[in-house]
Amino acid sequence: MNIRFSMIIPCYNVEKYIEECLDSILSQEEQSWEAICVDDGSTDESGAILDKYASRDSRIRVIHQENKGLSEARNAALKVANGEWLYYLDSDDLLPPTVLSKISSSLKLGEEVDMVWGKLTSFDDGLKPKWREEEQAPESVVDVANTLFLRHFATYFQTFLFRRAVFGEIPFVGDSWCEERPYVAKCMARARKIMEVGYYTYCFRRRDGSITHSKMRLEHCNGYLNATIDMFRILTSSGKRFEPALRRMLLTDWMEWTPQHIVTLLPRGYRKEAWNYWFASLGEVKKYGPMTIWRRFTLFLCSNIKFRCVPILLCVIPDWLKRCGLHR
Repeated sequence: MNIRFSMIIPCYNVEKYIEECLDSILSQEEQSWEAICVDDGSTDESGAILDKYASRDSRIRVIHQENKGLSEARNAALKVANGEWLYYLDSDDLLPPTVLSKISSSLKLGEEVDMVWGKLTSFDDGLKPKWREEEQAPESVVDVANTLFLRHFATYFQTFLFRRAVFGEIPFVGDSWCEERPYVAKCMARARKIMEVGYYTYCFRRRDGSITHSKMRLEHCNGYLNATIDMFRILTSSGKRFEPALRRMLLTDWMEWTPQHIVTLLPRGYRKEAWNYWFASLGEVKKYGPMTIWRRFTLFLCSNIKFRCVPILLCVIPDWLKRCGLHR
């Protein structure tokens, strides 16, 4: 029997959450799935819990490996996945109820697509998610053979499903806060059609101990910048047209958000090295124009006056004022 969905679940020290994650899969009405759980060198009871679930249901498969990081854990699962669709799930998050059957029904309605994209819902750690009837928009198929759209990048990558026959050999590379961004860029560069659905395809748990809520380290900060640069390179070489808003977002990530991460999230002792790394990257920004007059002015000054006060004045403060509604 063909397997419809391959759930890719990297696990590292998540004994508190992994049962709830797996229960959200087991409770699905759709039965054609496999869950490939990679115990990435956990030092708690995560591995034992995974083995317990695998002994109860043959659709749950467990890979035990030494700690290699999130990307290598996902890659290990990709090598043995058999499903038609790849569905990435973090081990502390949940699948919305009945989502697999909804996706199956949606796929029967339209033409063949490479990716499926849905909505994100979230809940706070310690609370139960409050499921509600969504105001469901009709499915639509978007042609991305020639154009890249902002909305497909300004979202969690787990809200997407990827057709394994098209993307199954694309690996994850690196381990930063955003190792998934170049992966999504590679998939978008190859994709022809995306089905957009109006229901929740992913439920994110907001918790203090997660990667996205941890204090940024130097490798995370540099990794974020590298991921943005890699996205630019991949998408530019795809030959597809950028929606103008997408180009602006990527440039904002590079020229405004990275300086803000250095100032607000990076411990003081690492900031000098991070600033030097950021200044060294600016020579490449001009390859990915066009840019506004203000951004060209900012790039010129930051490239020629390499003091951190310059990007703070030109990048960090204006963006902060804009988000506070004090700057237009």
